[in-house]
Amino acid sequence: MHPAKRFFYVSLGILALAGAFHLGARSAQGQSGSTIVGITTINSGSWPVAIAANGDCYIPQNFTWSSLPWQFVYAGNVFSSGPIPTIPTTWGRIKAERR
Repeated sequence: MHPAKRFFYVSLGILALAGAFHLGARSAQGQSGSTIVGITTINSGSWPVAIAANGDCYIPQNFTWSSLPWQFVYAGNVFSSGPIPTIPTTWGRIKAERR
C-alpha cells in the first residue's frame, strides 16, 4: 500500500472520530451524580440500599427482586446527623479502666 493512501485512511479515521465526538458522543455517566461506593441490604437482606461516596443513600421504589430495572430514589444521608461527640482520653486511663 502506498504511503499516501495509508495516510489518507488514518486521517479519515481521525476525522470520523472527531465528527462523532462533535455530534454528541461522550463517556457514560451515572444518574446519581456521585460515585456509588457500596451496596448493602436491610431488613435481613430483603431490601437493597446503594450508598454514594458523599453519604447519600438510595433505595428502590416499588421494589421486588424480579422487577428490573429498579428505579432508585433518595432516602437520606448517613452523615446528616453531624459528628459524634467523644471525650478525649489517654492510654493510661484506658489501661486503668480495663484492670
